[in-house]
Amino acid sequence: CVVHLNTTRPGTLLAAARAHARGCKVVYYGHRTAETVRWRSRLLAPLLRRWLALCYRQGDLVITPSVYASRVLAGYKIGRPIYTLSNGIDTDFFRPDPAAGARFRERYCLAEGQQCAISVGHWSARKGLPEFTELARRMPQVRFVWFGRAEEGHLPDEIRAAMDAAPGNVLFAGYVPADELRDAYCGADAFVFLSHQETEGISVLEALACGTPTIVRDIPVYDNWLEDGKSVYKAGSLGQFAQELQDLLAGPVPDRPGAVPDLRIQRPAGRRPHHPRAGPGHALHPAAESENAPMNLLFSINRKFVPLWAQCMATILRHGGADRYDLYVLHSDLTRADQDQMNQVLRPAD
Repeated sequence: CVVHLNTTRPGTLLAAARAHARGCKVVYYGHRTAETVRWRSRLLAPLLRRWLALCYRQGDLVITPSVYASRVLAGYKIGRPIYTLSNGIDTDFFRPDPAAGARFRERYCLAEGQQCAISVGHWSARKGLPEFTELARRMPQVRFVWFGRAEEGHLPDEIRAAMDAAPGNVLFAGYVPADELRDAYCGADAFVFLSHQETEGISVLEALACGTPTIVRDIPVYDNWLEDGKSVYKAGSLGQFAQELQDLLAGPVPDRPGAVPDLRIQRPAGRRPHHPRAGPGHALHPAAESENAPMNLLFSINRKFVPLWAQCMATILRHGGADRYDLYVLHSDLTRADQDQMNQVLRPAD
């Protein structure tokens, strides 16, 4: 069996130990790095790095959402294979749609010709909320809308002060349903993502897929797949963000269908990854060595990770065939649509 872990809370160490005691392989989703806090606190970052390294060592392999995150974790010397697999998005849902954009502008009472810039993320300094309010202060003629809410219900004093002092052209819309967020991407004149640190940036994928002109902070995670001036505009300071946004809004909106990266899994040569300390016969899926022995796949997931699960399963089944696997889902909050997506992967139409 295979157990997939996607958090770094203390309980996951016990979950990994139980999985190994049952003879299961553990796949760890490494979407968190110490760089998340390094830009704010160089004292906490080394402690977080040690903790994350301890967690990720419990996996038989680690999957990260970007090349950047893979490189960072490689520096942790966790001694496990690391693969890059994007979180991915549903490009049938997130796509250019003028009708969706019109709904957004009507819902938020934007007059014809009123320019609007949006951002998406938790209310946090890492996501750049204070700079977002300052950007709005410098451009009072533009409406600014932030979608998201406080992370885990906690609102730091710095963020509370920035929100209280925000100018009148800023709206904090809070958490909204996915279809309303999609409408916002389609109706906004620009998507401004001021985040200081990311391991991928799912909202960037969503904005680009909807064709929204996008400005991002010039940070390493975007180096190998987003080209400045072509797929996005990059800025390194608040002044540069303001200049890029002013230039973008002053001219015609560029024809930008989006730049969603290649989401295929990146793996070294060979059919299956191998443990670096094991011999060549120690594959991730030992049961698959027998043609007649089905392999048990054990999942504990929530709907946030359905796209990642679908991509992983599609890759696995391409190599093994559906008749070689028994699937077990322990618990989830899956909707009917999520279940249909999973079933489509496991039982594709003839």
